[in-house]
Amino acid sequence: MQADRDFAALSKKDGPKAAFLQYMAKDGAFFQPGVVVNGPEPISAGFDGSPPGFGIDWTPDGGHGSASGDLAVTTGRYTIHVSGQAIEQGRYVTVWRKDESGALKAVMDLGVPDPAAQAPTTPTPEKPDLEGRPG
Repeated sequence: MQADRDFAALSKKDGPKAAFLQYMAKDGAFFQPGVVVNGPEPISAGFDGSPPGFGIDWTPDGGHGSASGDLAVTTGRYTIHVSGQAIEQGRYVTVWRKDESGALKAVMDLGVPDPAAQAPTTPTPEKPDLEGRPG
């Protein structure tokens, strides 16, 4: 949990590019819609085109570790924002593994956006409400 909190704190302080560069394992994978990016340099380079004020904030709210302490998983909530305006929120999972120096590094990181809010519908004779009655 502490490694994930430190990862999030660095992202908040220096931006996601610096955080992913430091905390992703050499063989780490970052899952994005339709693509997997591997390695800290290619992952962090993906933030080069981000608009000014772009940031990712997250907070771990759960985790599990192996008995040996060399593998762990954390989960939590994230928010992607531009200049303080949230543009996406969701849940994430990060898989951690100790590297050769004993530091936990992320070997997999995946975020799943919250579903888009559905506009409420008004029942009509053509579209009955959930109990089958016309509007």
